[in-house]
Amino acid sequence: MASIVLDWLKANRIDLIISAAVILIGLILIRIIGFELKRLVKNNRIKKRGAKAIQRMLQLLILLIIFTVLLVQYLETAGFLTALITLMGTTVIGFAAMNTIGNFIAGIIIMTSKPFIKGDRIFFEGKLADIVDIEFIYTKIQLIDKTIVAVPNQELLRQSINNLGSGAEIIMRDISVTLDYSLNHLEVEETLVNAIKGYKLLSTEEDPFVTINDYHDYAVEYKLYYYIKDVMQILIINSEIRKRVLEACEAKGYKISVPLLIKDTE
Repeated sequence: MASIVLDWLKANRIDLIISAAVILIGLILIRIIGFELKRLVKNNRIKKRGAKAIQRMLQLLILLIIFTVLLVQYLETAGFLTALITLMGTTVIGFAAMNTIGNFIAGIIIMTSKPFIKGDRIFFEGKLADIVDIEFIYTKIQLIDKTIVAVPNQELLRQSINNLGSGAEIIMRDISVTLDYSLNHLEVEETLVNAIKGYKLLSTEEDPFVTINDYHDYAVEYKLYYYIKDVMQILIINSEIRKRVLEACEAKGYKISVPLLIKDTE
């Protein structure tokens, strides 16, 4: 038995040396990565939670590379069936890691290209949300009801995100109002503009204006455009705009009982 082992060691001594070198290099890389990540955390370059996620992912990647190298190296001596089972196991592990790696890469893309940053208000899946934190695997968003949602970074990149900014930007919003054909359109436009003019939460740099958006079978559709200077107040502003338009139409005697009375066109 001992002679068989010795013969095998002699026959595979070069492969064993290569294997030991690969394992040693892998372990050294893992130690170096861990040391560098701790240094980055200490210097406040990245967060501790993000560093742990990076370390886990890179460790898994290095171990997969080591395992694959060893598998290829001993493919002949391990036997076809054993090698096939091992290869299948490696493939399964690799696919399982792809999602984590994909989210990590997506996180790097988000951090470098900056389609949004911490503090921005966005429309995500039809809902208003604020960016709370951007990590390597997940981005945390806070919905209007204060619920915190962790969204995988790949999912954010796959979807179209409407970024409203963090409050410093002026954005344009609009609502549609359908009114009877018998009304004078110039008078209607003046009424709608005057209804919201001077509202303190609107931007004073741009004036509101009205366009005729469409002709329906039952009414004319007017669109009132206005500019918001504080996106963090968007729900309050939109509600106040609807209220003022409704009150102005009632004061003028405009019949607004038709369908699509006031439709938010977000």
